[in-house]
Amino acid sequence: MQRDRLAGKVALPAHAPEQSDRLVGAIAVVFGAGSSGNILSNGQAAALAYALAGAIVVAVDLYRERAEATATLVKAAGGHALAIEARADDEAEVERVFECVLETFGRIDILHNNVGIADVAAIDAMTTATWDRAFAINARAPFLASRLALRQMLAQPGGGVITNISTVGSIRYPGIAYAAYAASKAALNQFTVQLALENAARGIRANAIVPGLLHTSLVQNQLAQRYGGDEKAAASERAALCPMGFTGDAWDVANAGVFLASREARYITGHLLVVDGGLSTRCA
Repeated sequence: MQRDRLAGKVALPAHAPEQSDRLVGAIAVVFGAGSSGNILSNGQAAALAYALAGAIVVAVDLYRERAEATATLVKAAGGHALAIEARADDEAEVERVFECVLETFGRIDILHNNVGIADVAAIDAMTTATWDRAFAINARAPFLASRLALRQMLAQPGGGVITNISTVGSIRYPGIAYAAYAASKAALNQFTVQLALENAARGIRANAIVPGLLHTSLVQNQLAQRYGGDEKAAASERAALCPMGFTGDAWDVANAGVFLASREARYITGHLLVVDGGLSTRCA
């Protein structure tokens, strides 16, 4: 995959990943690989970053057009990608995804669980449906994918790597009524640690990335509602919260994902890698 062929299609700041052979030939399955807007999402950036590192990418998303958009970006830059539409919290659909991947490629080297929802609701006003939905998407979905990926990784030479995307809200109060989101992602954190420890001696590594304040389409849409469409005010206030003085973006999370999947991280498992510009230390 050629990085320069992405120019004009997605934003490529200086910290966007370069081409490399760190993951050459690896099969990387990314759940939640689409983007809900014009700004690069965490999942889309992860798919592109894995491809830039030489991996073959399977882009899975609830919406076919979003999965295909990500796969098209990878292919346009000379990479290899397969798009699959699936609901990540539906066991039968997740099984279908893995059947397709194994029929096509024969193995799975990297699983990247990026799906998530963040409904805002105060506890006293929250519906049971809101709570259940958060756990279905943020905890059940990565469990379903991880279980199937794990079974295949244990059966194949070389093992594999599982990376789950959490949130800084799972370890610190974010100042927003995110109880269901925070609790379900905290569950994902502990699931990741358990996954890592059960399989550390079996060739499997599992870690979670814990992002802080990021500039993505999903976040922008939520902030537009909170700030009455004043994106500059929203950006300024969020940047002021971060010790580094600016918010991160999807590439920051994607870079962490490539590192954790690479040989350079061979001795890292069961770790919660915080990518938040120091935000969580200020809130400690």
